[in-house]
Amino acid sequence: MTSRHSHQGDRQSIGWGGSIDQLPRPRLDHLSKLTGPKGLFEHARYDEPRIEHGYTTDDNARALSVLAALGTTLPITPLPIAPYRGFVLSARNRVGWHNRLSHRGRWLDRVGSDDSQGRAIWGLSAIALPHDLEVNTALAEAVRTFDSPHPRANAYAVIGLANLVADGLSWAEPHLFELTTKLPAPRAGRWRWPEHRLTYANARLPQALILAGDVLALASTLQAGLDLLDWLIDSETLDECFSFTPHTGRGLGDRVPAFDQQPIEAWAMADAALAAWRIEGSGRWLDAIEDASMWFMGRNDVGLPLYDHSTGAGYDGLHRDRVNLNRGAESTLSALGALAAAHLSRQASLRS
Repeated sequence: MTSRHSHQGDRQSIGWGGSIDQLPRPRLDHLSKLTGPKGLFEHARYDEPRIEHGYTTDDNARALSVLAALGTTLPITPLPIAPYRGFVLSARNRVGWHNRLSHRGRWLDRVGSDDSQGRAIWGLSAIALPHDLEVNTALAEAVRTFDSPHPRANAYAVIGLANLVADGLSWAEPHLFELTTKLPAPRAGRWRWPEHRLTYANARLPQALILAGDVLALASTLQAGLDLLDWLIDSETLDECFSFTPHTGRGLGDRVPAFDQQPIEAWAMADAALAAWRIEGSGRWLDAIEDASMWFMGRNDVGLPLYDHSTGAGYDGLHRDRVNLNRGAESTLSALGALAAAHLSRQASLRS
């Protein structure tokens, strides 16, 4: 991969003028505002939660993952995970996880999407402790029955299980190995992505390969993940900043930049690059963590910030000429997650 910092002066003239050393510390004010009596509300109109749209397992599981990462960067003890933990555990039934809960407390589906099943495993894995029997029982039951043909659903589950195995929970290892075999490998040629188009949360696929390859000592899987992430970084970089895949996807030869770009892409990229850096230690991954987190500060195609420093809210998307001013759960968690990755890498760099 070529150097991404050959025009640092130009880069700093776009939007946010600082560097990763000057990133704001994450704030949880807006996350708290989006939290209702049963968990995290899904949508917001500007900065007010749209209570009538209810809750999802998707977002409450994401909240667990983000708060677990923030636990090492914010001086908050204990972390406020209880409402999100309670939601995800209550969403479990005999056939899987519900996803959508109305604001009145009625489940709107029998079982949620495959992605919501994978995200639930990912979120609970982030907070699993040896003495937490309720979480560990839910995880063990879910993993035994989880079966999906969808790459991202498997990637979410693999990321969660890889963290469990890394923490010494050996029961998860055979399940992790089985799900890792279902992850798609990079293609040969110019279009290395294992799908015909980039779609959403793209960097979760290489992140899953990287983490599983590391904890299972599968050198070829680890290398496949690093290669795929390297390709994704190059393909989503334009004029020294990230130009992420829009919500409609991107294929070979599609025009860039394209809109609207979603915050979930930047968070996924920051997490994947953090995983690569922790394992391989190359500065190219640190560059990617910085660029992904600084995307929220305005180092992007439009030069506009997607993070509210005063509340910790994340804006819902980047359009060609403006920012979507709604501040829902996914976008807020994406901004906080990317900031957590940046601060984690910064702290580790200072210690090394």
